[in-house]
Amino acid sequence: MSSPGTTPTTALLEIEKRLIQQDSKSIFSFPFEVEEGTRALQICMEWSPRFSSDIESNRADVEAAVLEWGGAGTKIDDETPEDIRLFLTKIPNLLNVILVDPSGAWRGRTDRGRGGPNQPLIIAPGIAPLGFVDGPITPGQWSLDLELHAVVPPDCTVTLSVHACDPGERDEPFAEPSPTPEKRAGWYRGELHSHSVHSDGAYTVEKLVNRAKAQEMDFLALTDHNTLAGLPELAATDFPTIPGVELTTFHGHHIVLGARDLVVPWHREGERLDVNEVAERLRANGALFALSHPFAIGDPVCTGCRWTARELDPEHIDLIEVWHRRWDKDRTNNADARLFWDELWRQGHRPTAIGVRDWHNKGHEAPLPGPLPMTVIHAESLDAPDLLDGLRAGAAYMTSGPFFTFALEDSAGTTLKLGENGPLASGPVTARIAFESLDGPARVDLLHCGERVATREISGPGDVSLTHEAGNEGWYRVEIWRDDQPLAFTNHIEWLA
Repeated sequence: MSSPGTTPTTALLEIEKRLIQQDSKSIFSFPFEVEEGTRALQICMEWSPRFSSDIESNRADVEAAVLEWGGAGTKIDDETPEDIRLFLTKIPNLLNVILVDPSGAWRGRTDRGRGGPNQPLIIAPGIAPLGFVDGPITPGQWSLDLELHAVVPPDCTVTLSVHACDPGERDEPFAEPSPTPEKRAGWYRGELHSHSVHSDGAYTVEKLVNRAKAQEMDFLALTDHNTLAGLPELAATDFPTIPGVELTTFHGHHIVLGARDLVVPWHREGERLDVNEVAERLRANGALFALSHPFAIGDPVCTGCRWTARELDPEHIDLIEVWHRRWDKDRTNNADARLFWDELWRQGHRPTAIGVRDWHNKGHEAPLPGPLPMTVIHAESLDAPDLLDGLRAGAAYMTSGPFFTFALEDSAGTTLKLGENGPLASGPVTARIAFESLDGPARVDLLHCGERVATREISGPGDVSLTHEAGNEGWYRVEIWRDDQPLAFTNHIEWLA
């Protein structure tokens, strides 16, 4: 929705604050009172400088991030991606503002400097700027919560203001959601992690959906950073979608799939909430809680992207991004994510692994087969609840090209399909993989409890069988590789005693 021009009438909040580097990873909450009859709020936010000019400090911080990301001996050199080396000379001050209403609900989030003096943000019933959710201006105590994701040397000054104002003309509401498609069980492919202009994506919601159609996706999840503002637009499209959000904290990111109401906040009145409390509340409402790009490069290259909040109980991890963008070409250590996934299963946890593009712009697009993954889900239909049920059961695999089915069979003919678990007879266990498509030669591996127990070279599509002669209880998956690059990973079929 648009933000029409208005004339401020009453100052409700005016703040100017000097920030220093030690303020990073903290939250300042600025309350203000809204009187009965207030029709609209105008928010302005500005900070300066936008970037660090301390080249020596920049290099030390980037070198530390690269070492943590790449492991012992990793240094910045000509092989380091250019988008990482850029931070040697230019690290941004990263500040966001969350608007909180009297009920404690998050009404919106600014980022990328939206809401400056020349383009104030106007919030009113029927008027919601990018990143904000439409709703009433209820009387009572509101607040602006200033998230300081990064403050870089030497210092930074931020100014914030809120005025009551006349909203002017109101936009028409969004159209009603499109009719639900006819239910049909099948395997469906799509993207589970994407961003629009409501956070830091390049596309409007409508264009994002159109691009998903062009790449022959069957569904799309919208997961903007700390806002559900794009979901009304998403629901009004003629495309199967999953409502979502990416909780973007100081110490890790978590996509949440199935989030429908105003997002559960991860901080309140300037204090960070226990991530376990946040996860419990979301999951109790039927959402799936994910560990997103856990081994991404961290501050200052990707502020908060690396998961360091290890107090998170693994029992709350429904999903884990094991394959994030290109396997070994981007800022995420996917190999470590795969090992961590195995470790969680060894500990008795059962997260479903997913492959995502973390889609922001055209650079994160590619057809299948290609260098980027999609997640394929078996579901009773393309309705969001059915897709979520498929993910919850582990009836999913990650692929950059091949399409196939995978099942386990024992010597008595008992079969378990992907997403199922149950008892099998003792003795050899055979994995049966039926390829619908495969663009050339590959290696198919059968893994039992994270260890390879059988392998076979194949030349193209067809039916493949791999047998674990010492078959016993545990969890099995199939991986498809070409040289040192994966083409697909399944989730697990678990043989229970």
